[in-house]
Amino acid sequence: MAVTIARHCVGSDPETGLSPLQQDLLTRPETVRIADAPTGAGKSYAFQRAMIAGERVLFIVPTRRLAQNLIAGLHESLVRDAGWRPEAATKKLALWTSDATEELKDGGETNVGARRVREVSGLNTGLEGGEMIVAVPEVVSHLLLRRGMGKGQTDVGVFEILSQFEHIVFDEFHTIAPRGFGLAAIFAKLAAEYSGSRARVSFLSATPLDIRAVLRRLDVPDDRIALLEETLTPTGRPVHGDVALSIRERGDMVDLLREEIPAIRKEIESGFVKRARWPVFAGSIERKGRAMETLFVSRDAILKRKENTLFISVDGRSRPFPVEKIRHIVLMSESRLNSRLLCLCGAHGVRISVFDYYGYFKGAFEPIDQSPSGRVKLEQARSILDDSERMVVAREVVRGAGHNMRANLLYYRYRGDLELDGAVRQMDGLMDRIGKAPDPSGLMGIEGHLHQHYYAAWRHIDPALDFGRRVRRPPNNPVNCLISFLNQMTYAVVRHETCKTHLDGSLSWLHAAGTGRSSLSLDLAEPFKPLLADVLIFRMIRKGMVKENWFEQHDGVCLLTEVGRRHVAEQFSARLEETVQGRAYRGWVYREALNLERHVMGVAEYESFKRRT
Repeated sequence: MAVTIARHCVGSDPETGLSPLQQDLLTRPETVRIADAPTGAGKSYAFQRAMIAGERVLFIVPTRRLAQNLIAGLHESLVRDAGWRPEAATKKLALWTSDATEELKDGGETNVGARRVREVSGLNTGLEGGEMIVAVPEVVSHLLLRRGMGKGQTDVGVFEILSQFEHIVFDEFHTIAPRGFGLAAIFAKLAAEYSGSRARVSFLSATPLDIRAVLRRLDVPDDRIALLEETLTPTGRPVHGDVALSIRERGDMVDLLREEIPAIRKEIESGFVKRARWPVFAGSIERKGRAMETLFVSRDAILKRKENTLFISVDGRSRPFPVEKIRHIVLMSESRLNSRLLCLCGAHGVRISVFDYYGYFKGAFEPIDQSPSGRVKLEQARSILDDSERMVVAREVVRGAGHNMRANLLYYRYRGDLELDGAVRQMDGLMDRIGKAPDPSGLMGIEGHLHQHYYAAWRHIDPALDFGRRVRRPPNNPVNCLISFLNQMTYAVVRHETCKTHLDGSLSWLHAAGTGRSSLSLDLAEPFKPLLADVLIFRMIRKGMVKENWFEQHDGVCLLTEVGRRHVAEQFSARLEETVQGRAYRGWVYREALNLERHVMGVAEYESFKRRT
């Protein structure tokens, strides 16, 4: 099926070249403006024109990446279109993000806070022309909430900012986090009431967003608020050209991509890159008739319920997902949802796993247990309370983990990496001691030594895998960061698959049963971490897939950026569906949990999953 979306345009004044919305943003007298216009309509361009006209603009965006892209595009446009000299444009623009802070420090800046206090009053008063500061809400808030002034500094507050800028702009306002919304509310309230303010506060969004009710609660008068909307027309300045959508069903996204490669190459070679056809994939909803198991959300998102459908909005674009085809949602970045959505997920048995900023699993929304079994839980508890039976399972878990770590090394040993022989021999000696361990703590000690020899051997596989000692909370380098993040992803998947059985996640054999954690998933994840996490790290690093912008490093701490989380999650999702010994890894995880339940019920002896060598 093919669908064509006709091009959209906006009107343009023949003298100024501005659309009606852009004119309103620059000239309307109201102190608070709420602007709704589609992406590409030129909302942010209006404030570039304000800067060219000599005005000062504080432009606040929700993410660092958006701030970086905006400042780069603005600099290029000022030089190319407005005729500014490159050095003049550089001195009239400032970027307020954590990345920019690190760059200033690397360049020798000793007090970035003091620099930004000065920049509130002016970036470079020795040059003519306006100025723009592009910032994220966190940096502006930090500047306003400083607890003390350094030597020689003057104070700066909300009133100072309101008096130093003609425009304070909140872009992509529909995606702003709660902490950023509080900042916006303060500026809107005071801009409407403070007689010394010269700033007008604008809220820009590609998604219709009427926040007048909130502003009324703050006693902002309606006559101080302007609702602005861009009218689309069939002629004028194009927002986008004709868009042709071709919807086809294929068994695999790779097959569809292969079909499109010749057409893509042909159009690129013809020079019409902007008109080239590009296949867009948002993930497969169904796989061979089965429901999509896990949906990874790696970017800041808004999750909503509309009737009985899940909608996920990212960067102003919303996409529906049939909730009955999903079983697990993994939130790896800051997301917003409400109880209506949770009720929908609960009714359809959808689990939601939540990760924090550092990539650690912090909790989950659990749907109602569809098939509880008190008998299985009692037998599971009996097995754990019996020391000899507990050790049978705990030893098998460590055997599985050791076997799979060793198998990873043997894979490269068989391909000529003789330096791995020493580590394999040392691990063999430790594996022989598993059957003699007297208790779980002794087993944990053996497992710890297995990991020491295993990790130390990584440098022989590839020099880039030499990460020193294992550092966890927080990781200190990219490899440690990848290990921690992918281990957490493995725990989440194991926990999800285990919840399909009747086992109690808080009762475990190897790891001590704790409060507020699923210690059983820690047990069952041990044999799979070498196969799902470690093999994926080997693959990504050896193939040169890992990029510098995947990581954010400062003060001895290394974390994945939003870009990094997205790429790693995509690779992990694909790894879960890879088939080994006739079954996808996800299926083996579920089978592992099922085998343990069968062991508990006395049906069959538990044997951990072991990779063939």
